[in-house]
Amino acid sequence: MASLINQLAVLLTVVAVSSAQQLTTGLARPTNSRNFNCPQENGQFENRDDCTTYWECQGNQPTLRECHPQLIFNPATGYCDWPLNTGNPGCARNSRYAQTICQENTGGNPGEAFLRPHPGFCNVFYTCSSFFVHTPCTVCPAGTYFPEGATQCISYGEQDVSSLCSQAGKRFVEAADSMVVRLECWPFGNNYANPNQAFADQLKSGFRNTVRPFQPTLPNRGG
Repeated sequence: MASLINQLAVLLTVVAVSSAQQLTTGLARPTNSRNFNCPQENGQFENRDDCTTYWECQGNQPTLRECHPQLIFNPATGYCDWPLNTGNPGCARNSRYAQTICQENTGGNPGEAFLRPHPGFCNVFYTCSSFFVHTPCTVCPAGTYFPEGATQCISYGEQDVSSLCSQAGKRFVEAADSMVVRLECWPFGNNYANPNQAFADQLKSGFRNTVRPFQPTLPNRGG
């Protein structure tokens, strides 16, 4: 068990570092590059038709690249950035990675983090900022759950938490399943592969599995 937990910690650290290092590289997307003329021989430039992508020029040859989930291109810095840093955060609403879990922080500071309940599990929540969901999700401490309308995990006291969850159309995550649920807590569906899925599958082979991966439906991308 201790070995598996240590592997998990290392994996999450590697994924976080890897994602940070790839903010400027993006993912290549097939396109007709004849529609874009490089303003300079080399560099990264704004795609005015889609802020979730950008043009990368090498030797005056343009390639359309895609920012990683929830990031949008920042023309001022020349790399993909968090929406709130770009001066155009509303652009993230039209991204194919947009999700309905984290919307505006109604009544709060747009730059402050806030919590939202998981749509499938009653004792799991996401940490959000406006139009941005931080992964992985978090499982509430023992003896608590996260009902709709709550802003944090609350005690269920002497109540039957399984019944409370069933009434809300959700499931309760047992402690033995919490690590796998966190790894599979991926709100982007098939638009972007979950980097933790392979390790989650390994863990499931050694843990009892009472829950299945949750795949929320994403809105269609406009355009």
